[in-house]
Amino acid sequence: MNFSTEDLNQLKRLGIDPAKAARQINLLRTGQVDIKLERPCVAGDGIIQIRPEAHARLNTAFEKASAAGRLLRFVPASGAASRMFSQLRKARNEEPGIQADEDLQRFLDNLCKFAFYPDLQKSMAEDGQDLSQAVADRDLALITSYLLDPCGLGYALLPKGLLAFHKAVDGARTPFTPITGGLLLLFAFEAVVIGGLGSLWGTLLGGIVLGVAQNLGNQVEVGAGTLVGHLIFLAVLAFRPHGLLGSAART
Repeated sequence: MNFSTEDLNQLKRLGIDPAKAARQINLLRTGQVDIKLERPCVAGDGIIQIRPEAHARLNTAFEKASAAGRLLRFVPASGAASRMFSQLRKARNEEPGIQADEDLQRFLDNLCKFAFYPDLQKSMAEDGQDLSQAVADRDLALITSYLLDPCGLGYALLPKGLLAFHKAVDGARTPFTPITGGLLLLFAFEAVVIGGLGSLWGTLLGGIVLGVAQNLGNQVEVGAGTLVGHLIFLAVLAFRPHGLLGSAART
């Protein structure tokens, strides 16, 4: 594969090895060869298990990254959520009066922290059920029923992409939502207005200002970046309506 000087410069800027780029292009042209599987992956052969002595170090690294705003979303794999709630379903089938194990007790204690909590609370309230009281009574069967079954949220029957996984200041988020594009369009509009209508360099500056503001907001509280960005946008509209680099005459 012969790359032009312009191609090589672009690859260099992107940090891509020309030889690797050539292999990728060749794959696109010739197609991928089917791979014959030799054996399944098992622990120690294709699957790496995290040793117990590494748990504390990895948990500390996770907490630091989360506090710094580096971890904003968890996007699960595709497919149904039946296995995700298997422990809850198993507990529901146990005989009445059996004490829930430590993990299930922790689930009840932290239920209000889940992104789906408001939806679950509303679903139960429509049938005259009080979620707070159910948690106080440790009524796992009732809570699980409204969480997993069609009488409530029906999470056991839904694909993971439609579950409320992400808790933000302005509501819950799913890994996939039809309005995601609208939110990105709103960010683009805010960047243009902040920079100044009709100014190319202003748009670039507006995007930088908006991005920095959102990141700083996430440093303070995960998920608050969007709100901080909106506040910056409103502040520019209030005190400099023609934008940072726009002219008042053009406005």
